[in-house]
Amino acid sequence: MTLSGATFRLGDLVFAEVKRFHIEAYRDTRRQHFRTTEARLAKRTRRGHGRTPERALGQRGEVGINRHLGLLRTLFNWGIEHDYRTDTPFHHNGRPVLKLTKERSRSRVLTPEEETRLLFASGPHLRDCIVAALETGCRVGELLSLTWADVEWDGAMPVWLRLRAERTKTGQAREVPVSESLAAVLASRRLDPNGDALPSTAYVFGTALGTRIAAITTAFRSACVRAGIDGLRFHDLRRTAGSRFLQYGVPLHDVRDQLGHASVAQTDTYLNGTRDSRREAVLRAEQRRLGKAALG
Repeated sequence: MTLSGATFRLGDLVFAEVKRFHIEAYRDTRRQHFRTTEARLAKRTRRGHGRTPERALGQRGEVGINRHLGLLRTLFNWGIEHDYRTDTPFHHNGRPVLKLTKERSRSRVLTPEEETRLLFASGPHLRDCIVAALETGCRVGELLSLTWADVEWDGAMPVWLRLRAERTKTGQAREVPVSESLAAVLASRRLDPNGDALPSTAYVFGTALGTRIAAITTAFRSACVRAGIDGLRFHDLRRTAGSRFLQYGVPLHDVRDQLGHASVAQTDTYLNGTRDSRREAVLRAEQRRLGKAALG
């Protein structure tokens, strides 16, 4: 980062001597680098080269800066607690002086028409992961870490997925019911190339032999390009699933438990109704009102 014309690394500073202006310089340098990179990528995109800035940058903008500042704030609080510092550059006289930028909440969901195109553009493994995400609302890491020991069966039918606490973002275990569409996907993945059942330690959404697949980010981005879908992240499928659950009448507290949220308030801000679903809701309300008026 740059301060008063000099360039230095934040990690080279003595921990006890870091001041607010150091953190501000780090933040401003990151922000300027992001804007420069964003402009360069936008120029390449207009020329027909490369990915869109949103796809290429990921969380390198204000969201990424917030994550780094949050970690730094935690670090300085830890330093005070363990007597490495007497204060934090994030506060002065008991009030916050370094605040995180307010983030814009994402509202992107996958439309039914986009879903058809995306599934068509995806390979077999990615297609199964997409179906699983839309049917369960699970995070990608939860799906990729799932083993056959975590699948509960009722005879030949898979009925529950057990997400272990150490493999969820919140550290809380939860059980997710298996829909018929997902059951068909699980049944198709149960056997190895020789027709034998994969062992319980094999990964459900792993390779054909059940070894783990670490990430599907590149495959998902490529499928979106082939499908002509812009501005979509795999995590948006989780929001899509929650929105559909709510749209189809699943109670909010059940959607909360399905998604593994700590509170209904968190789930409520996470979900988005579609344009069609809002219109249908208004029409249903009108029908109920007119029906009651006729009975009266």
